[in-house]
Amino acid sequence: MDSALTELLNKRNSVRKFQPTPVSKEDMDQLLWAGYGTTPLGRTVPSAGACYPLKLYALEKSDIFNFYDAPNYIVITADFAKITHRYGDRGYRYTYLEAGHVAQNITLRAIELGLATVMVGAFREGKIKGIMGISEEPLYIIPIGKEANGV
Repeated sequence: MDSALTELLNKRNSVRKFQPTPVSKEDMDQLLWAGYGTTPLGRTVPSAGACYPLKLYALEKSDIFNFYDAPNYIVITADFAKITHRYGDRGYRYTYLEAGHVAQNITLRAIELGLATVMVGAFREGKIKGIMGISEEPLYIIPIGKEANGV
């Protein structure tokens, strides 16, 4: 069955080489909304007990924060206390599931906007927290931009 969603899923891939042109503010706003925005029915992703323990940060490329030469990034972070107070250790599992929903929504919206992404989960959490000056736990770093030609 052909549908807009099928087309997006067929185009989903991980890109590791980006053009240097920054993503527009409007497109970044769309990506953030797709990831964790509000709708008339609630949010764009499910959250156990409507705890919503995640926070999204939009960043531009810098010399100290550089994965795959992407011009922009979205960092998904978690405040586990927002959910573990209610669900105990199971709250960690729910938070990771929620982060996966957010990341997939961002990826699919990026494809619609003609942008590319890759999911980065291998990084030093403490270093990222220090660079960003945050207390939440970073879960995903999503480089975003236009795919470099010929890659």
